Amino acid sequence: MSLRVRLALFGAAVVALALVLFGVLVYTLLARSVTNNQDTQLRARARQAASATNIADLSPHPLIAAADLKNSTDVYVEVLDPSGVALYATAMLDGAPPPVPDGLLPQATAHNGAFATEGDAGRGTELRLYAQPFAGGYVIAGQSTRVPASNLSGVVVFLIISAVPALLAALIASWLVAGRALRPLRIVASTAGDIASTKDFSRRLTVGRRGDEVALLSAGFNRMLAALEGALDAQRRFVADASHELRTPPVHLAPLAEEVVRQAATVHADLNLTTELSDLAVYGDEDALRQLLWILLDNAGRHARSKISVGVRAEDGWARLIVADDGPGVPPDERERVFERFYKADPSRRHGGAGLGLAIARWIADQHNGRIVAADGPDGGAGFFVDLPLLSRS
Repeated sequence: MSLRVRLALFGAAVVALALVLFGVLVYTLLARSVTNNQDTQLRARARQAASATNIADLSPHPLIAAADLKNSTDVYVEVLDPSGVALYATAMLDGAPPPVPDGLLPQATAHNGAFATEGDAGRGTELRLYAQPFAGGYVIAGQSTRVPASNLSGVVVFLIISAVPALLAALIASWLVAGRALRPLRIVASTAGDIASTKDFSRRLTVGRRGDEVALLSAGFNRMLAALEGALDAQRRFVADASHELRTPPVHLAPLAEEVVRQAATVHADLNLTTELSDLAVYGDEDALRQLLWILLDNAGRHARSKISVGVRAEDGWARLIVADDGPGVPPDERERVFERFYKADPSRRHGGAGLGLAIARWIADQHNGRIVAADGPDGGAGFFVDLPLLSRS
């Protein structure tokens, strides 16, 4: 899943959460308002009926044309005598006057009116009641709770329907905003890919003026390109100078190796350097071969634990130059890569070089029609073997 998709979904999720919270708040406020409105209506109807009712004119009688509360949601009125016997009702439930919950009449007497809820909401027979005492009895005003429930159901449906386009709009807006925000990163990635494919390290990224994270990334990438370009220029100059100086006179490897070993011994005084040299000669440039041997000795000195061995011997028509140490060695899967430019087998080593030495050593060997490989050394560490065309053996 792309970063743009994740950002768009996150934005839509935030909006969805806000809509849910808003819906819960609206539903709670409306539920309270609807309930209060129903209670106000019931109280007004009960008090109006109480003021107009004369208990002497009423006597128990069968309900005629009374509304069935299972179907009706209108407000009904029920008149009770002081003992709670129904004298008159405008509605019925299961063929009888609507029931009055225990404790409602005493509570109404104590507080000059009281509310109660009676019935089963699951069966649709739940009633909201208000009892109002008056001289000679009680007036009950009631109504089915399906009325506020129906109103609130409509509100819920409205909130859900209106939330769908709001979420779609939020998702589209988040998608567009994320695309605009990530456009500079796509430009950086595209430019970096072009530089990698063309190896044109003189190119630079455009640094925006806003000073944001993308601008910091571009500036840091440009600094890396500048450093890489400088390193490559230095390498080209070195290779050009080496090519100019490279000649092919006969070079005796034994005295050359002894000289370089003496120099290395002064640098790596804590190591034991041993030699086993045959007096062999090759065609080549003495300075370049000295540089090759010094690179191998310096590399061995940085990784050896206690000793370095240098050897020169004939091998099937080749003069083989061997530099080995007792260090950790080179893993088999890295033995070819160590000759790549700027490659470091372990970047965490404190005394690591710039990653050019072994690449230069291979280039010198190639210029002499030779070869160089890394393998296991005789002392348990790394061994570097340089084969050069043999001129003579003495």
